[in-house]
Amino acid sequence: MNITKSLAIASTIMLLAPTALASDFDDQHSLALSWGTFGIADTEDLVQLDLEWRMPSSYLDLRPIIGASVLEDGGNYVYSGLRYDYEIDSNWSLSPSFAVGVYSPGEVDLGGPIEFRSGLDLSYQVTSNSRFGIGVSHMSNGGIYSRNGGSESLLMTYSVGL
Repeated sequence: MNITKSLAIASTIMLLAPTALASDFDDQHSLALSWGTFGIADTEDLVQLDLEWRMPSSYLDLRPIIGASVLEDGGNYVYSGLRYDYEIDSNWSLSPSFAVGVYSPGEVDLGGPIEFRSGLDLSYQVTSNSRFGIGVSHMSNGGIYSRNGGSESLLMTYSVGL
């Protein structure tokens, strides 16, 4: 997927975004759609699409997340984890996350089915009910298998409150 197509998709999503009034975006359920590149530090360079459900903040302001990733080569990853939304100011947030899940390989073998994903997103609140951001993540099995392939992703994200 080239950058022009990615920007066209992002623009379309932002134009069609609902603008329901929400008092605090991080304290509601939200749905995030991410798209970008899997394998940015390797030779894979595959299109990656993610869909993630983010629940309201809970204990210690952590947000439970459940999501799925689909790769261009047929690989997929289903995961669950936690994220923390640190508000830089009224519009910008920096959000580290950690998840564990099950990976089913396409052409890229990461070493085993249990894989961990850590990430960092920078996002901007576009409306009272939506955010647009960019993030990086690393996925690997942490050495629990004899082979630890690991891979990094660079993704653009659009999230909307439900």
